[in-house]
Amino acid sequence: MHVLVVEDDDEYARLFVTVLTKEGHTWERQATAFGIRNRIVTRGESGQLAPVDAVVLDLMLPGLSGESALEILARDPACRRVPVILHSAHLPSLAPAHDTPHPNCLTMPKGVPMAVLVAELERISNARTSSTTTPPQTRTIRSNVVLDEPSLSGRVRPARIMGGRTEPRGRVLLLDDSEVVRELVSDELQSRGYEVVTLESPIGMTRMLHNCKPDVVLVDVRLPGMSGDRLVEFVRTQGVKDARIILYSDTDAAELAQLARNCGADSYLTKSSDLGPLMALVAEFTADVRRGAQHAPR
Repeated sequence: MHVLVVEDDDEYARLFVTVLTKEGHTWERQATAFGIRNRIVTRGESGQLAPVDAVVLDLMLPGLSGESALEILARDPACRRVPVILHSAHLPSLAPAHDTPHPNCLTMPKGVPMAVLVAELERISNARTSSTTTPPQTRTIRSNVVLDEPSLSGRVRPARIMGGRTEPRGRVLLLDDSEVVRELVSDELQSRGYEVVTLESPIGMTRMLHNCKPDVVLVDVRLPGMSGDRLVEFVRTQGVKDARIILYSDTDAAELAQLARNCGADSYLTKSSDLGPLMALVAEFTADVRRGAQHAPR
């Protein structure tokens, strides 16, 4: 198996390719995601380059994120056939393939032992070559434990439009791993005329931001695999500038204020059974965003 390793951490890459070599695999490594599509679809003019059997792609890369690179690969039929593991210290466990734009992709945190990662590469590569009709079993990896896992894809909840209104008051993206919080907050927002998209995991966050173009984003701080403030800091580097982002958490207010300032969030709010202050802030930010869109140059 020949593996393309896309990783900007020199030390981690060195350790990983050592394990690949020990297991009898060949590899090549690059520190950015630029050009990986071209590398996958060609072996070079004289055939000097080995065909890529699998890709290990870091999520947080300079210039072009791993998630954005994955979307590029997903649009190319030749690249869609090559298994990809989206790999980062900021990912919670393993996401099913249908939760990413690439049909042969898994996600795995760097906390997983490298030998397990190599074994998973071998499994998905062998599954690709041995069967073209049966999709590989969806699995979740936490350390050495393998479990089944349901879809983590976003859920769109339409607005309840009343009082003569013809369209939603606004669109809100809510990221929280608590099902109770997602249900309570989204239900209240829907009752006020907002369309709500909910996510329980940071996986797919940047893609969802670009696809659904929310006016307001509510982000919990305590998330599996990646803290909310780190996630906000990351998505701001991916060109997400129009949406207003609110850190919404049960974290201490003083700490939450500091996190919001540091990560580039527009505001913060401590969770409470009284949703009034949250609704008021969402309404204010939605109005600001929509006013700005109306006056933007066309």
